[in-house]
Amino acid sequence: MSLFMRSRDWMASVALAYSLGLLVGVAGIRIAHAKAQEVNNVNARYTVESIELSGIDEARLSRSLRTELKRRVGEKFHPDIFAELAVKIKQELRARAVSPKLQRGTNAENIKVLLDVEPGKSLLDPSRSRIAYYGKQGLSGAGFLTTETDTQAIRVGYLNNGEDSLDRLQGVSANYQRKFFRDKVRAGFQFDAFNSQWNSSTTATNGQFNNRQSYTPTVTYTPIEGVSLTSGISFTNYNFGTNSNLTQASPASSLGRGSSQSLVTTLRLHRDWGELDSIRQTATTEFATRIGTQFAGGDYSFRRHSAEARYAVTVNKQRLDTSFVVGRLDGVAPLSERFVAGNSRILRGWNKYDITPMGATRIMAGSVEYAMRVGQKWMPAAFIDSGTVWGNSLAKVARNSVGGGIRTRDGFYLYVAFPLKEGRVEPQVMTGVNF
Repeated sequence: MSLFMRSRDWMASVALAYSLGLLVGVAGIRIAHAKAQEVNNVNARYTVESIELSGIDEARLSRSLRTELKRRVGEKFHPDIFAELAVKIKQELRARAVSPKLQRGTNAENIKVLLDVEPGKSLLDPSRSRIAYYGKQGLSGAGFLTTETDTQAIRVGYLNNGEDSLDRLQGVSANYQRKFFRDKVRAGFQFDAFNSQWNSSTTATNGQFNNRQSYTPTVTYTPIEGVSLTSGISFTNYNFGTNSNLTQASPASSLGRGSSQSLVTTLRLHRDWGELDSIRQTATTEFATRIGTQFAGGDYSFRRHSAEARYAVTVNKQRLDTSFVVGRLDGVAPLSERFVAGNSRILRGWNKYDITPMGATRIMAGSVEYAMRVGQKWMPAAFIDSGTVWGNSLAKVARNSVGGGIRTRDGFYLYVAFPLKEGRVEPQVMTGVNF
């Protein structure tokens, strides 16, 4: 009995010692956390006098981010808020790092915030580089390298694109621009050299070319932020080969060569506004005109007008994205000017070789997509597409499709689209990544 009492006293002593150790440990953690909080909150009593960026031009930020930075001026400094802003700037600019640094203000109650941006070393242009796979149309890809200074910008790249035109084009593209008047005006040129491959459903028509080269000098004027007007002249040469069946519908010379000279004009409007932590909206509209003329010896005479609009609104973790495209082509034009639908951008789920094997001279289509962010990266999405293409003996038929999938904030996406038609359902798989 006495042995049991002694063992029980020993166990009680051990339990008491363990409890005291646990209390001391918890108290130590709380004290350390309080000290860390005190260190972090030392600067919270200061007012943000100004916010500056180092390493990049502030104009490269989106309007919403610039609005958010301006809104923080005059507020008390909060480390968590500026850490979150640094992450968003890093993601938007694809920078290597963004580090907030504090400097003394003009008086003892103020501080200046310097956001030091370390640009990524890669010259890869994320706005144009991508790899994509779309159903029967196979794999497409584009890679561009861009270098830009205060006075000029150069972009070169390689394309293998089987979606956006009747032919699958492969080749190189180069663009040079010189900046004037604090980047209000850009003058330059673009050179493209592409080989073409044609699907069997398209080769039944006339006017297929083996390759093409184009040279397009342009001038771009940006009167205010978000508004740009580009004008120029495009000179394109086509090589049809010696076995091409050329008719009056394809006014190339009997030597198997043709040329097109066209006046090109593009008006682009872009605006984004709203707060990052509440509602953010983005609107983009583009009007493009190409007028082919025989004034300088061209073989084609045509007028091509198109308009594209996109509006997106983000509310917390939810995003609604809408787009609309309309176009009209009149006259005698090369096949490269005709409209195409049934790809990963317009009428998803349909196959362009089934609905526009020879292209179209009229197009009208729209899309609505809803997505919700799950966690910090994933965004499940669902969409509805609707539209019609007609002209060139192609009947005006309304077509619809639905689908869904998932995308990530770093550019990857995987969708499955279903064309709504009678008979067998043939879903199309779309996947890829935008760098």
